[in-house]
Amino acid sequence: MTRMRVLAALFLALVATPALAQTAYSGCAQRDDPNCRNRRERHQLGVYGVQAIDHLARDGVEARRLFLLDAHYADIGLVSFSRDHGGTPRLSIQPPGYGLRRPPPLSVAVPMPVWEEVRAESAAFHSGQRMAAVAANNVCLDAWTYIVETATPAEGIVLPRSAVRIVDQCSGPDHPLWLARRALGLVPACASLIEPASTPYDALILCATLRGEPDAVAAWVALAPLFEFGNRDAAAVRAAFAPDAALDWDGGPEGGGTAANRWLREAQSRQAALRFDRIEPLGGGRARLTGFVSFSQRRGEGDPREYRARAVLELARDGTGRLRIVSARIGRYRRA
Repeated sequence: MTRMRVLAALFLALVATPALAQTAYSGCAQRDDPNCRNRRERHQLGVYGVQAIDHLARDGVEARRLFLLDAHYADIGLVSFSRDHGGTPRLSIQPPGYGLRRPPPLSVAVPMPVWEEVRAESAAFHSGQRMAAVAANNVCLDAWTYIVETATPAEGIVLPRSAVRIVDQCSGPDHPLWLARRALGLVPACASLIEPASTPYDALILCATLRGEPDAVAAWVALAPLFEFGNRDAAAVRAAFAPDAALDWDGGPEGGGTAANRWLREAQSRQAALRFDRIEPLGGGRARLTGFVSFSQRRGEGDPREYRARAVLELARDGTGRLRIVSARIGRYRRA
């Protein structure tokens, strides 16, 4: 799956839209003057519920934060390594969202050797090292932007201090990717997301969205072919269904080995794709996806219209231990 398809498959409905993100970061995506910094900090508080980096330093929290923005400056996620007043270091992976719709962060303990490695690499990055070389004739389009922040509390007579550095994918920064890989390595249950998610960044946000639950991760991997528009890999889609899976599509039941074929007809005829709001483990080797099937249709010269049908998919492990679809209920398409 390409990065664009992976991000669509995430269906992070709480991610700021490009229009909202451009309002927040317009003219400030690559600058760190006081006005821009204030705007970014207010935005970050609203989207992630986090304090400004200099506030953390003054409050005795040591932190290394990585904010991910896509090519349109839309918020993708926050990766944070922190240690509060000398306590146990922790990793937090936070998808974006507003108010009650903000998903909780995925938080795990960080071993001290990894924490010290993160501190050392961060110091090297902020001193101008850890930048990958980019060829002079390199063509880079639609680059992501990374806001890298550091908070260091007061120690002895040394005052608290903070640092902010803004880089983009075209400049070839090595440190953001290094941080993402280190973070992903601390959640072993999400290791299987690395290949289908294309990049460690995508895998990290998927991991947080799925709460690092092994059965939820396994379900996402099993359903990955259904997240592609048009479900073009028909063999992979068929393999995602159990042989005796039951499918009820808007009141038209299918079963006995024909469920996968009906799904493919519906998805391929409309260039539709599965999206999820939630994937939850149910115990006993079962999982459930709730979300929708969507497609876009253009009429005349106007903008495309999106249509959605509510979807509930039940998965269970087969004799080989693989999660496969055993039942699916799809509602009627309605305009989104």
